[in-house]
Amino acid sequence: MSLRSERLRLRVRFGETDAAGIVFYGTFLSWFDAGVSNLIRIPGIPSAQKDGKPTFVLPIVEVNAKFFAPLRVDEEFDLVSTAVKIGTTSVRVEHEAFALDGTRIAAGFEQRVHCRIVEGTFIKEPIPSVLHAHLSEGKDGTE
Repeated sequence: MSLRSERLRLRVRFGETDAAGIVFYGTFLSWFDAGVSNLIRIPGIPSAQKDGKPTFVLPIVEVNAKFFAPLRVDEEFDLVSTAVKIGTTSVRVEHEAFALDGTRIAAGFEQRVHCRIVEGTFIKEPIPSVLHAHLSEGKDGTE
């Protein structure tokens, strides 16, 4: 089964670099989050509800990243985010960052669980069918 994949073009900002002049490793987690936001964007369904809360609450329960080459300020790169496994309540998203010349910069994954929030408590619940179908579509945004 081919699952959804999306490509997002990003540019390194000065504040995302460290004293060595390369991207601070924690910045990749923020970019992974942007990749997931891009991946779960469904045409016709707002990303947030009228009260400002997200339409789909998908907190991270596990994350991993590996780094292969540095990125520096003002460099553009592509982040490819792919839903690789969709369970009843969880989704695993893998990310790969590539320089525009094709050099692999970083790779990682996030394991997220769909929840609802009741009185500040996260309660695991099944992924809504509309999101499950969207992630299962197999649209390849990498072309």
